[in-house]
Amino acid sequence: MAVTLEDVQAAARRIDGHVLRTPCIWRSDADLASNCNGLRLHFKAENFQRGGSFKARGALHAILCHEECRAAARRTHEHSPTIADGDRAVAGSAFERNRADVPAVVVAHSSGNHASAVAWAASVMGLEAEVVIPHGAPTCKVRAAVKNGAKVVRCE
Repeated sequence: MAVTLEDVQAAARRIDGHVLRTPCIWRSDADLASNCNGLRLHFKAENFQRGGSFKARGALHAILCHEECRAAARRTHEHSPTIADGDRAVAGSAFERNRADVPAVVVAHSSGNHASAVAWAASVMGLEAEVVIPHGAPTCKVRAAVKNGAKVVRCE
């Protein structure tokens, strides 16, 4: 499925107000003391973003989309027709009714910035986050995920 300009604009609207507008700085080749053929280089300083990287944008967008789907499922079940079943009325199966009401836990696997971003995004939405992080991951990455609210599960 191709991503359209409208998709990107909708995503930007969805995450607006939750993420930071990080600066874009530029340097010329003279500033870098290297030969860049007169090009002006632009750097997007995403290290200032919540969670420490650009990954906060994608993690938050994914969780927001998921929560929108869960809300739609709850609305569908609230308005679904009931079926007479003996002395009680049943709206769909018990599984279908309860699935929309189960608190979501966000689960991710990462050894770096994605773990921290997912933990931050889940906390914004009031959700729990569990991140699976390999044993060899840098300690600072594990601490960042925990600081952002993740329950860390270690793996090989």
